[in-house]
Amino acid sequence: IAIMNAGAVEPLLVLASTGSAEGSREAARALRVLAMSENKHILSALVLSVQPLVQLLASDDAEGKKVAARVLSILADNDNNHILIEQAKAVEPLVQLLITGDMEGKRLAACALGNLGRSYDNIRKVIVDAGAVKLLVELLSSEDIASMRPAAWALGNLAGSIENNMMMVNAGTVERLVLLLRSGDIVGKGAAARLLCILAKDITDHRPSIVHVEVMELLVQLLRDGDNEGKSWAAEALGKLACDLGFNQNVTGNVVTALVQLVASGDSRGKKEAARALSSFALSDNNKVLIVHAGAIEPLNCLLEAEDIEGKRWSVITLNNLATNDGNKTLMERAGSIGPLVKLVSSEDVECARCAVNALSILTVNNISRIMIVSSMAVEPLVQLLKKEGIEEKACVAKLLIQLAVNEDIKMTISRAGAVQPLIELLRYENTTCKGTAARALSCLTGIDDNSINLVQAGALEQLVQLLRAHESDDRGIAAKVLSKLAEKPDNHVAILCAGAIDPLVQLLTAADEDENIFAARVLTSLAVSDDLRNVIVSAGAVKPLVQLLRSRDVLGQGEAARVLSRLACSTHMKIVIECALAVQPLVRLLIIGNVDGKNWAADTLCSLAKFNNDNRMAILHAGALEPLVQLLKTGNVRGKGLAARAFYYLTRNSDDNHIDMLSCVGVIELLVELLSIEDVEAERWAMWALISLAGNTEIKKKNDTC
Repeated sequence: IAIMNAGAVEPLLVLASTGSAEGSREAARALRVLAMSENKHILSALVLSVQPLVQLLASDDAEGKKVAARVLSILADNDNNHILIEQAKAVEPLVQLLITGDMEGKRLAACALGNLGRSYDNIRKVIVDAGAVKLLVELLSSEDIASMRPAAWALGNLAGSIENNMMMVNAGTVERLVLLLRSGDIVGKGAAARLLCILAKDITDHRPSIVHVEVMELLVQLLRDGDNEGKSWAAEALGKLACDLGFNQNVTGNVVTALVQLVASGDSRGKKEAARALSSFALSDNNKVLIVHAGAIEPLNCLLEAEDIEGKRWSVITLNNLATNDGNKTLMERAGSIGPLVKLVSSEDVECARCAVNALSILTVNNISRIMIVSSMAVEPLVQLLKKEGIEEKACVAKLLIQLAVNEDIKMTISRAGAVQPLIELLRYENTTCKGTAARALSCLTGIDDNSINLVQAGALEQLVQLLRAHESDDRGIAAKVLSKLAEKPDNHVAILCAGAIDPLVQLLTAADEDENIFAARVLTSLAVSDDLRNVIVSAGAVKPLVQLLRSRDVLGQGEAARVLSRLACSTHMKIVIECALAVQPLVRLLIIGNVDGKNWAADTLCSLAKFNNDNRMAILHAGALEPLVQLLKTGNVRGKGLAARAFYYLTRNSDDNHIDMLSCVGVIELLVELLSIEDVEAERWAMWALISLAGNTEIKKKNDTC
């Protein structure tokens, strides 16, 4: 500083520019000493020395060239000087020094070119076009370890294009980097690891055989013994090379332990790169347990709460990959991963937030984990994330909300956090996956508060009807499920009808997917409460596919079809009743083979068909309904017994022939009498009416009297 304050810089510059060879050289040496200062005022003043230094570099003075190269290297360490140095035409004489200089001169030229090529693409191009890459590769192949280090550093700054990278790989660069990793100093080893990292893709694509176990061992050694920068480059190189070459399938405990240690105690970049490498290793099932047993979860949890955004991102990605192992999920819960992951959902970095949501989704495997996530106040930030831009993020959040909504309390929490409206908005996206996920989430919330009304008022019906026509069967089924819940409220019936839901619902009755059949039938059941709506459903052609569903092997579908037909058959429009009569044979079959609900709905439908239509009664009897009805009266539940009694009443009234047929049903009278004391008003009432109807026949009246 004293030398500069005394005004020495300007005469030194003059001497360097106009003095004799020796004078220029000595002036450059003095400038070099000044340039080694970290004082910004001195370095700013020395920028004026660039032109005379380039002149010295182009002279015939061998020693002067080295001095000039050294000073330019120091000045080029400041990115702000790069354009000035390049404009002073320094590149060509530096490249010439790589050709003609002694080993020290080449080393100094490599340092200068390495610093100069690290910032601007156009400057890198000038250096490459001048032929520097080939010369630096040759320098890397020298026996001088001290020269290999700056060569590796410079090549790392110039790498990038496929042509340059392949030139390096094919010229034996990797083998020389292995030597530098083995025998170089700390800085040299870091430079070698850095270049290996940069060339990783080209190495793995074109010459994977040149990377062998020794490379991995040397990188692990650098992880343990290197400086912070070397450790970071070693971790990044390990991650890239191991993933691409398949080393991640058989990673040793030493590699994992060293990476976990770096996550725990490295600097910010080292932690990030170690977490990134672990994320690659954790793609292998064999390594997931190994990484967790090495103690990775706690330092990864700490990294989730660190300042560095990229560190957080790689930490959560690694936890994501580890959590796909069931045993690891429990260990992550116990280690407290859920809390920091929930905090990360609120991150301003969208990628971090999305990764956190994914990790929480993977961890949501049982009610304990769900309660832990909700208790960590996750719902509010999840809903806020649902309102932000980004289709992928919204879909991830919707999926997690579906997983969390396992009881009424949690559903209420999600609903009151404001999830319904953004989920409805998600229904409007063109992406069918998003639509389907939104529909699933809404299906969980439809019965909470006034959500059914909100969905209709917000225009969700039109989107749900569109989803009924989607290509994916899961989406169609879930849309039908939401509509089935909406249709439970009579106030929504007209809106559902106006949205055009009937035709696609009828089409779903014949779909291959059982859920589509069942939920479509449930919607139609809820809608078929008036003659007008029943007429619309029948006019849409619902009876035939309902009969087909009755004949299917799907037990639940059979029951739902019978349930719809029971509603349709209540119509006072005889046309509808006649249409439904097509279902008699499969309904009788359902009485025999159906489950409890199926048998009950079949009996209910037969009651409706027989109520006012004598032709239907005869068809039911001819289809062999009496025996299964007696069986239902004998073994059914209370509702089934009541429906069987009701069916006997409708089938036997005003028809002596039917009464005679009843005589063959041994034990009917006794069963009906037993039903009178069952303490169910509906069952007792129909048992009484059936007995009254049977009493019209003399022989049966005697049997009634006996009972």
